Amino acid sequence: MDGLSFLDTFSHVAKITTVLHILALATRGVLIHFAIGLSTNLLKMHFFMGSWRRRFTWSNLLGLLLRGSLV
Repeated sequence: MDGLSFLDTFSHVAKITTVLHILALATRGVLIHFAIGLSTNLLKMHFFMGSWRRRFTWSNLLGLLLRGSLV
């Protein structure tokens, strides 16, 4: 593109080698694979924490009811 230079635009933010490495990884799909794996793990953790929270809440609620603290 006429009038635009990498050194004028991005040199204050990133080195050219860093940008080239990220572009190379993105074209190979490494970043996409990492993002899919990360989102899968977060989804698993979300469901695990939800089931743990339900179990923990109901067991504490039952204990409070049996002791008469909640009535």
